[in-house]
Amino acid sequence: MDKAGDIALGYSVSSSTGYPSVRYTGRTPTDPLGTMASEASLWEGAGSQTGYSRWGDYTSMQIDPSDDCTFWYVNEYLPTTHPYGWFTRIGSFKFSGCGAPTPDFSLSANPASATLTQGNAGNSTITVSSVSGFSSSVALTVSGCPANTNCTLNPASVTPAANGSTASTLTIATTATTPPGTYTLTINGNGSGHSTTVSLTVNPASSDFGISLSASTLTVNRGSNKALTVNVTKISGSSSVTLSVSGLPSETNGSFSVNPLTAPGSSKLTISTNRAASKGTYTVTVTGKYGSVSHTAAFTLTIK
Repeated sequence: MDKAGDIALGYSVSSSTGYPSVRYTGRTPTDPLGTMASEASLWEGAGSQTGYSRWGDYTSMQIDPSDDCTFWYVNEYLPTTHPYGWFTRIGSFKFSGCGAPTPDFSLSANPASATLTQGNAGNSTITVSSVSGFSSSVALTVSGCPANTNCTLNPASVTPAANGSTASTLTIATTATTPPGTYTLTINGNGSGHSTTVSLTVNPASSDFGISLSASTLTVNRGSNKALTVNVTKISGSSSVTLSVSGLPSETNGSFSVNPLTAPGSSKLTISTNRAASKGTYTVTVTGKYGSVSHTAAFTLTIK
């Protein structure tokens, strides 16, 4: 009996019209009770034994341990009529249902890698392919998503046609606070027995900031000082902004309470004049700079 429960039977046949030959038959577990399948020939003899009364001492059947499906059978026959000159014949056979592939499925990802900047999103197509006629539902899950990131599969359950394929979309949505780095996202089908991976690289967003002033005008008497507030807002990344002021007339200076300034934050700009400063109206520009990024804000200074 093989691993599928199929039973094989080997034997000799002979008659007044046929020479001794090697035949076999068998049955599967689903065959009607009390029946065997049609017999098949392993080897046909071409002669009879005429001078010896024993037959069948050298016959045996074994199942092949390498696959637990193949039956090996040996029995006697005569290639020509002879008093006792029998030969042995060895052959093999197997039932068609034994060792048949089990219906299954496979997963693949395209693309299998994604590179995103903080705050951006990307997709990968997850394909579920039927193997050997598989046509059941496959529940998909994803693991390994980095912190502050949403990883979703739509749809989360798919059913491929037999020997066909179907797909789900993996969406990876990062945020401004997703930690930069490289991650491996694992997509599983029906648990952990089937999986595919997507390599995710998250790059930091380019740093940027905004700058504004608490007032658009400032009036200062000669020999005194006045202040306004410089506000720096964070747009993306981490910015340490260096502040400067330009456009001040002679005998006038400006100083910041905090410089450089980490966004978001604020710094007080104090404009000081001495008695020799020239009366008038001036356009003063405040500049914030981080690396190659710079922004400005201006106000009107009046000295009296």
